[in-house]
Amino acid sequence: AVNDTVVGKLKQLSQFAVESRHKSVPSIVAKLRRRQPARLSAIQDLAGARIIVPDLHAQDAFVERLIRRFPDAVVEDKRALPTFNYRAVHVVVTAPLPYEIQVRTAYQHTWAQLSERLADRYGFELKYGGGPENVVAALAEYSEFWAAADIFRASDTGTIDATMIGILRSHVERLSAILE
Repeated sequence: AVNDTVVGKLKQLSQFAVESRHKSVPSIVAKLRRRQPARLSAIQDLAGARIIVPDLHAQDAFVERLIRRFPDAVVEDKRALPTFNYRAVHVVVTAPLPYEIQVRTAYQHTWAQLSERLADRYGFELKYGGGPENVVAALAEYSEFWAAADIFRASDTGTIDATMIGILRSHVERLSAILE
């Protein structure tokens, strides 16, 4: 019922698709193991929603709409300080239980989906910095690449400048070296 209520409000606020989500049992167990003291009541993302927006401008605008609609919201911006290379903006609202709304750009979502697929292949701990070193390094580089691409997409110039080309090229070169 809480999920339906929040998703309904999100659909009223957004022209973007709203995807309802629930944390899986293995994810809950892993989170409890990482946190001490381990309390289920401290997990804010047992239920939530995900909204994929086209770019950083749309992300900022949608987060602002969420804050206006849910004044008690707590915002965690994982763009500047990513968690295990994961970037997005999380908005936690109380409805009446904590409900996490992930607002991702298309590029942030691409990275998160890649991370999930690789974790299926190399182990769940990959999402939290564990796993094969070359895969962890590749995920870190991809995260940096997509963050640079998001900044490029959000630039007001609309043209590709030499600096941005250099930044993107250096990410591709580092990624190639990691994957060799």
